[in-house]
Amino acid sequence: MLMNRRLPTPDGIRLAPNPAGPVDHDVPVLQIAAPDNRLLAVALESVPLPFAPLPAAAELRARAASPNGFVARHAQMILQNWPDPGDQPPDYQYPVQVIRLGNQ
Repeated sequence: MLMNRRLPTPDGIRLAPNPAGPVDHDVPVLQIAAPDNRLLAVALESVPLPFAPLPAAAELRARAASPNGFVARHAQMILQNWPDPGDQPPDYQYPVQVIRLGNQ
């Protein structure tokens, strides 16, 4: 989580950026509390989403010189993040959030 998104206001909690709110970047946990601050739920889950294999570095360098700006910027971004395409991580741990309302 990059920033607390629950902003206390005189009228209650508003969904808005709250840079002063509590955040722990090492533990992305969702906490849900009742209006009286009773803890209702805590959840943390992620799913691994595998990356597609990257083209060889020579192919990426050729794409980076493409006249098509979208193709060129995409290849440049990949080369900037992974100069050796073999260094690409196998997957991305994507955080999952689910909200259950009531008993359903």
